[in-house]
Amino acid sequence: MRVVAEAMSRIQQANCAVEMVREQVQEHKDSTAAQLRREANTLKKTLKLLAEKFMLPQARQGMFRGDNQALPQLSGVLNSLSSSWDAPTETQLTYLKYAESKLEKALAEFNCVFDINVRKFHELVGRQRLHSLRSKSC
Repeated sequence: MRVVAEAMSRIQQANCAVEMVREQVQEHKDSTAAQLRREANTLKKTLKLLAEKFMLPQARQGMFRGDNQALPQLSGVLNSLSSSWDAPTETQLTYLKYAESKLEKALAEFNCVFDINVRKFHELVGRQRLHSLRSKSC
């Protein structure tokens, strides 16, 4: 669960940094600013989709199972395992393996997005000599 919290924290920090860059180039009308805005919008969408791999979106209303997110899967397994002092059943172990595989897939995608997309955006911002993405706190 700590891994999911750390991943979500990094996603939120990246979102905040992207938003700061968007604010800095908002009033510029040149082609470079337009490119940065396009890249920022694309990265924001990518980060939103990535966050949904870990947990349900905050703005949703109603009750959802969370079949495709890592955190609800892990929470379900933890609740199941802590409901009894008995040894884990085969079903519980199967759910644990499934939750671990969901988490591993989400973390692999997380690493890919941060290694490629976020790094590319950071380099683009650096070439434009805007304020560092880490210079302000969000």
